[in-house]
Amino acid sequence: WGSVVRIAAVTRLGVLGLSICSNLVLTDHRPTGAQLFHPSKYLDTAVTEDHAPTTVAQRHPTRHDHSGHGVAPHATDAADSQDNHRRAGLTESRATQQSEGSGRPKTTSLKVGVLATFTRLDSAWFLKIAEQGGYTTEESHAFYPGYPMAVSGLSAALDRIWPGMPTNECLVVAAVLISNLGFVVAATGLYSLSITVLGSEERGFCSALLFCATPANVFMTTAYSESFFAATSFWGLALAARCCLVDNDDLDPTQFASAALLLFVASAIRSIGVLSVAVPVWAMLSLILSPLAKGGTTSGASNLRAASNLAAMLVVTAVFSFAAIAPSKLVEAHGYRRFCTGGTAGQLPSWCDKGTIYSHVQQTYWDVGPFMYWQLKQVPNFLLATPAVALCAHCAVAHLRHLWSRPAPIAALLSASAWRRNETVLPVNAAPFVAAWIAVTVVGVVVINVQVLTRLVAVGCPAAYWYAELLLRTRPSSIAKYIRIVIVLYNVMGPLLHSNFYPWT
Repeated sequence: WGSVVRIAAVTRLGVLGLSICSNLVLTDHRPTGAQLFHPSKYLDTAVTEDHAPTTVAQRHPTRHDHSGHGVAPHATDAADSQDNHRRAGLTESRATQQSEGSGRPKTTSLKVGVLATFTRLDSAWFLKIAEQGGYTTEESHAFYPGYPMAVSGLSAALDRIWPGMPTNECLVVAAVLISNLGFVVAATGLYSLSITVLGSEERGFCSALLFCATPANVFMTTAYSESFFAATSFWGLALAARCCLVDNDDLDPTQFASAALLLFVASAIRSIGVLSVAVPVWAMLSLILSPLAKGGTTSGASNLRAASNLAAMLVVTAVFSFAAIAPSKLVEAHGYRRFCTGGTAGQLPSWCDKGTIYSHVQQTYWDVGPFMYWQLKQVPNFLLATPAVALCAHCAVAHLRHLWSRPAPIAALLSASAWRRNETVLPVNAAPFVAAWIAVTVVGVVVINVQVLTRLVAVGCPAAYWYAELLLRTRPSSIAKYIRIVIVLYNVMGPLLHSNFYPWT
């Protein structure tokens, strides 16, 4: 545990240092396209709800970065991502404003300096939602509220500790603290989850090391929701796995309640949190299908125990499913109440009758939909996602081959011994995580903006680290070399590009 914490902390310092240095050194040496992203273009004028500029969505409705839920800027259109930053309305004025009655600066210019490194692209959305205490525009509903709420709460605490710190600086410092501390917590959560699923402390430690070197490292450092989501999701899944995947005579109520709470919070941070239902659903299906796979007859006592276990698992599945799905429904309900009530029928948004605000915003402003991103100009973004897609495809093929080679595929799917004897696949308890990983990859390639797939896999698919560890351990001279190259390349290029407003994953 101590080693995981130390390594995670060291990687945070490394990525923080590289991001800050690259931002400060390259500030005046960006090419023309990157200059359009520069904060000095818009931080001189505070953008408020009453004096918001015409949204770029009305002119280019699909060209904005949305790393929180699967979108990033087009690699060929830098100006639109700058406008996305302006539209978020991060109030940073050059003329320092004084908050009423406090005598202290409300905002200061973050055009240059250390804190400016952490206000890029989607960070402006998260910080603005935190500053305003919730959603104020239709587009902001694309970002789930968990992370901005945490940033707002910590910022208020920092305000009491350092009353002279400007509001926007408090927000940025709070966001960066949550992201970097969350990363360390996430590393320990993945370590715990890996031990439960893989049954090996050594493999769990190696998986945590791979997480510390994730290609999405730069987004774990800045004011993005990735780290906070990974912390709550990994620990929630770790506790859920102990409840569902480990043979226990009695369910620990504390573990059960903690798992449900963490999964609820994770789903309030990122929509991908809904995939956590795969764990209890898999456990329930295993209880149902195991007798069929084994065949033969069972005694009355065994049948009674099986029925009791199934009833308990149904309750667990229902609670965990509610925890994973409820946040998205609350976001949709908030949007409906905000925009679809209190007006006349002809003035209401079109989505009020035939959709949800989240799906509407994703499709209208971020070009999310089946094959909508399959355009020639998006080829560079597909190339950015190629390593993540290739690793998942390799994993899927290996596991399907293993199942196909068994005389009874269903029995093999549910048999721990059948998977344990093969060093080319993950153990049976990893099955729900592998299924979730494949689902994320398919949706990433077909539906969402594909370049963000790297981030989605990094924080929502622990099986990716387990399979990468398996390849590094069993094939050190072939695929392992490719994995190492990707890790080094993305960890160096990410901080250099993202902190300077260049398009990245």
